[in-house]
Amino acid sequence: MKLKRLPFFCKSMLAALCLLGAGMTFTSCDDDSEDLTQVDRGAPFDPSQPVYITSFTPTTGGYQDRIIIYGSNFGIVKENVNLTIGGKPVVIATIRDNAIYGYVPSTAYDNVETDTDAEGNEVNKFTGEMHIVVSDGNGNTQEATAPGIFTYTPKKVVGTLCGSSNDYETQGEVFGSFEEARGFAYETTMEFDPEDPDMLYMPYDMIPGWMPNGGAWGGYIVKIDFKNQRVERAISASKFGNRRLNDITFTKDGQYMVASACAWDQQERTPAIYMIKRDAKGGFSDNSDIQIACRFNASNGICTHPVNGEIYFFGYPNANLLRFDPEDYFAGVEAGTWTGLQADGAYEEVFRVFDVNYTSWLAMHPSGNYMYITCDNMHSIYRSDYDWDAKTFTTPYVAAGTLGGYGYKDAVGSEARLACPHQGCWVPNQQYIDEGRADIYDYYFADSGNYCIRKLTPDGVVSTVAGRGQSTDGNLWGIEDGDPRADARFRDIHGMAYDAKRDRIYTCDPCNYRIRYYGLDSVVDENTGDDNGDNGDNGDNGDNAEPQGAKFPPLKPAAQ
Repeated sequence: MKLKRLPFFCKSMLAALCLLGAGMTFTSCDDDSEDLTQVDRGAPFDPSQPVYITSFTPTTGGYQDRIIIYGSNFGIVKENVNLTIGGKPVVIATIRDNAIYGYVPSTAYDNVETDTDAEGNEVNKFTGEMHIVVSDGNGNTQEATAPGIFTYTPKKVVGTLCGSSNDYETQGEVFGSFEEARGFAYETTMEFDPEDPDMLYMPYDMIPGWMPNGGAWGGYIVKIDFKNQRVERAISASKFGNRRLNDITFTKDGQYMVASACAWDQQERTPAIYMIKRDAKGGFSDNSDIQIACRFNASNGICTHPVNGEIYFFGYPNANLLRFDPEDYFAGVEAGTWTGLQADGAYEEVFRVFDVNYTSWLAMHPSGNYMYITCDNMHSIYRSDYDWDAKTFTTPYVAAGTLGGYGYKDAVGSEARLACPHQGCWVPNQQYIDEGRADIYDYYFADSGNYCIRKLTPDGVVSTVAGRGQSTDGNLWGIEDGDPRADARFRDIHGMAYDAKRDRIYTCDPCNYRIRYYGLDSVVDENTGDDNGDNGDNGDNGDNAEPQGAKFPPLKPAAQ
């Protein structure tokens, strides 16, 4: 179903009206409010006279921070003013002839320098030139550049890495640069290549009747190349017999990708786990050697133990955790005895978690001490601890939510409520490191049915970190980027991966046809020296709207 959204103009007007009513008090129900018609905004723009910027405050700030620019001959019509910082348009809230009230845009800089902080550490300094062009609406303009520069402070935001859609959602799938790439329309998971931190892989799960896949079953693997800033098809669906792909992991040594397929065309003999060897170029492609490791009737999540190397996958029909050892696989293949069947010892059942037909995703803790089992159709996350002596996992117990307890509630453990939670990722927490804790990771996961990114701490506390921003259309879901809680909205997000190199979390937003991120809005790519901000899709995701609930002091009359 197409997401209905207000046109950008309407959203901007709505935000402006909220701002005027709540913050600037031009026209409100209060007896002491100012009447906009009684505020002297000064003289209109005179195209025969120069425009000047004399100063601005503050001189340092981040995305959506308030900023005031002082000068002369700005005019009184904000639609006729193009004000930029670092080439990015400032969102103008209101204007008078000698002052402009606005909001700092995202990635408001055009220069990145290496600086040293108070502790002697190298840091990136982001600076931008402020420039203004004022028009009379008839083609006559004046422009000026501000004295001094603006120093931009990166903030954690929700942004769009790549992808977009047209009004009719007929953009299709396009592989190419981040600016060109389109698609991202299928349920997926995400994993970074352990040998290449610039390569993110996504297996697609194509289900007839779900998303625009032409009614076909199948799955293929897409790669997001951060070094070259491109999106490409890595491995074709035909390499997996056009079966649905649910998840991927990598062997302990990183030399094989291991893919989990959800199919049942041959019952217990259906190929379920594929071993994919790196190709001659060191990556994964149609030129990779792909072999069937395990045969099983429909598997979901898959993960690798980081120390002992055994691989675990989740069986959909019996809601059970299954285990196989790659060392046994390689030995069996070499001996010519490997069948991939459970009856022949290819894999074994560890335990059964629920009843039957439960879709679950596995998240191995980086230490290997435990894993999370996220059951999306039963709205809960279970924890299973590792038995180091037996080299296997123990009976799971509730970590968050309750079995079948669909809902939304930030709370502790079983008191929390989730809605179709999907894949998650582990993110180190500097506070835990400073405190010397044994477990230094928070678990971030896509809470698909609640349209948000949530966090589960080692203490069992569930909180919402991004999404469910203020709505302009009455829906909890949406497409807006910006402040993680005040503005950002997602739809049914799937998949999640932590990018340690850029300190960002990525997720796929298939109903919005985008790859979204939560993290700093300004990241310098070590490969190119370029920044990796938003892809700049002309405000379609709400970047150019005024911040919800932001306030300026009442406008004062212009100086006489």
